[in-house]
Amino acid sequence: MKKFLSLAVVAAMMLAMAVPAMAADPIQIPTPNVSIAVDGSRDEGYAGPYAINTFFPDGDPDGATGQLWTAWDGSSLFLYVEVNDTTPNHEHGNSYERDCVEIFIDFLNAREEDTGDETKAYWQLRIMSAPNEDGVQFEAQENQAAYGWSSPNNDPIAEMVQANSVINLTGSGYVIETKIDISSFDYIGLTLAEGVQIGFDFVVSDNKNDEQRDSMAYLGNNPTNNQYQYPVDCGATLVLGGAPVVELPPEEPVPNGGGDTTPTPTPTPTPPRTGDAGMIVLVAVMAIASMGIVVLKRKAVR
Repeated sequence: MKKFLSLAVVAAMMLAMAVPAMAADPIQIPTPNVSIAVDGSRDEGYAGPYAINTFFPDGDPDGATGQLWTAWDGSSLFLYVEVNDTTPNHEHGNSYERDCVEIFIDFLNAREEDTGDETKAYWQLRIMSAPNEDGVQFEAQENQAAYGWSSPNNDPIAEMVQANSVINLTGSGYVIETKIDISSFDYIGLTLAEGVQIGFDFVVSDNKNDEQRDSMAYLGNNPTNNQYQYPVDCGATLVLGGAPVVELPPEEPVPNGGGDTTPTPTPTPTPPRTGDAGMIVLVAVMAIASMGIVVLKRKAVR
């Protein structure tokens, strides 16, 4: 009996470990409806900043990071990012291994497990911090299972992004401001409006020594490096109509106390939730273990 109970406990524990925990809920990114002039300078109407500093585990934890601001109007999404990157590299043979940002947009917030369904528009945009020797700085792909990467020379999405972006190198990295105008892409099937939610993620990639991509910092809470093929892995959600976060200048010290200087809170990731199946198995393990203790005690009494 003792041997049977031991085997049962071990089997139940193995089953419990096999039940995966549910992924953390995507972080919410409030995005206000304002008019933005894309000129490389951050307008006051943007919401943010939202930190891009959750690193892909297999990369350098001290790589480039960024801060993102967001906005929208009736036809476009606006993104403004300040990247902290003091090791500029633009000439790697693979564009994804240059200093760049990547933007993932699941327009219908479908959270699909692949990108094969062309009726659920999914875009991946890549903007390099500077053009390489061939002049390429913008790339795009949509629904990865059906399309490949393309540049502005032969792709309307990449052409649209290039025409609506401003990129400036700074002493500490670079700034990108871009307007993603979906008005010419009717197949997306989305009207930007108050309350719309869009699956989203934003990545800053860093090449420190012109040898390889050393790090990837994510906006969302799911740094898997799988967003290019699994929309469900996008770790953030743009919530259109959210109130902008107003950045106020620091207050001067007030003698003998003063007013409330509590900063405006920014969105924080929701802690991961364990699946119900995992909880059931865990309870079963505890129950079986308790039965074993009772039997052993009874044997000891005999």
